[in-house]
Amino acid sequence: MYFVTDNNGCSATDNITITVSPVPIANAGIDDSICGTTYQLNAIPSFGSGLWTMINGPGTLNIANPTNSNSNVTASQYGTYNLFW
Repeated sequence: MYFVTDNNGCSATDNITITVSPVPIANAGIDDSICGTTYQLNAIPSFGSGLWTMINGPGTLNIANPTNSNSNVTASQYGTYNLFW
């Protein structure tokens, strides 16, 4: 963009750049039920990167690589875990 200011015949100009980026779409994948305590996550990033975080569950989750959309996780005990991508 190009701006011009004028004050009684004296003028000045300045340039600025505005970058418009698309809004990412978060898709953590489908809900799933498994037997066992190890699972491969299945988020589908639109672009950029995300971060897996456990919201709640009966134990702890070891997320092998929290920034990998398809990271493996291992639960410390059986139950339902909720994650955020």
